[in-house]
Amino acid sequence: MNHSVLSGFGLRFEVFPGLADAREVWKALESRCRPYPFQRLAWMECWMDTAGSAQGYSPRPVLVTDPAGRRALFPFAVSRRRGLRVLVWAGAGVSDYGAPIVEPGFSGDSGEFAAVFCAAGKELRCDAVLLEKIPALLADGRPNPACDSHFALHHVRAHSMQAPADMDAFFTARFGAKTRYNLRRAEKKLAEEARRNPSRDAGCGAAHNAPLPVLRVAGETEEGEKILDVLLSQKRGRYRLTREKDPFAAPGVEAFYREAWARRLPGVEISALAAGERIFAAHWGVREEDTLYVLLPSFESGEVSKHSPGLLLALKLIESCASTGTAHIDFTVGDEAYKEKLCSESMELRRYSRGTSLRGKLFVAFDLGKEKLKRNPAILGCVRLVRKKVREMKENLHGNR
Repeated sequence: MNHSVLSGFGLRFEVFPGLADAREVWKALESRCRPYPFQRLAWMECWMDTAGSAQGYSPRPVLVTDPAGRRALFPFAVSRRRGLRVLVWAGAGVSDYGAPIVEPGFSGDSGEFAAVFCAAGKELRCDAVLLEKIPALLADGRPNPACDSHFALHHVRAHSMQAPADMDAFFTARFGAKTRYNLRRAEKKLAEEARRNPSRDAGCGAAHNAPLPVLRVAGETEEGEKILDVLLSQKRGRYRLTREKDPFAAPGVEAFYREAWARRLPGVEISALAAGERIFAAHWGVREEDTLYVLLPSFESGEVSKHSPGLLLALKLIESCASTGTAHIDFTVGDEAYKEKLCSESMELRRYSRGTSLRGKLFVAFDLGKEKLKRNPAILGCVRLVRKKVREMKENLHGNR
């Protein structure tokens, strides 16, 4: 473990060579602070055993200590990108927020943390530092001292809401009379579809009369695995339909979600919107303390999608929180229309990038250019259209061989 003092700030930072080396301090901080689920050690270990190792990441947690002895742990990792060593958040590809675990009263501010980012990058011989999806708030609602208003804005925000005390009043406030009628009708249409075409995917139990769709939370490991099979199939079907990049094609990503359920990581929950045996929508998320993190929702494509199974799933998840005392629902990263319709709160996300070598500075300049394009809807739409056409051409060429 390397110990370094950041001159001019009075902060001391230590770089751990791996997750196991940081276990003692990590677990101690988890017991004193409330981190996001993405920064818990169990989450990181599962990631490293699957996607992290498969994609060549090297975890390098950094512990920062202020003059009063209060600590902040940054779960960093070193990644190889375009032939460069880049310091990033560990958990890449499966974590919605990149944040430290910070003891209350820590005296460091974002300017000092930026200096730590750069110094740690240099000590680890990285060419660049690229930290994305930095939330403005920590999981316990405290301002994130590592998020500076001078850092660049991420191209998307995070959305959340408080669980409603009265679900009927929430439904009326969020949707007009016509939409409410259509959603109730959609439930009946899905029940009719289930009666006509019951799914072969058992795992949510059977109901011969196929009643209105309900939210079913997996209890047994096997039941969750079966729902997860459907979820991944629905996700891949959607990506094929929209010609979007499939994130589950990246090495180890699918394995992470399966392994996290198999290990029963704290709070991991799998559920389905089902009528009888037919699963119309599914969700993989985390319910921790008073918050449900909606992370991986899916819904059936094709003709069934016109009956809004995805939106109905979201409403059922909200209803489940209202009935079980889960006070807060975090739909996390993304500006999808349904989130803006349902949620009353949004949170800015920031990103920090800095080149520490000439090649690293060129890498960061290129990355900043891409991020600016993503914030321009017109240009982003054109880029997505071009990518879609390129994928279609590749698929056609592959099919003709």
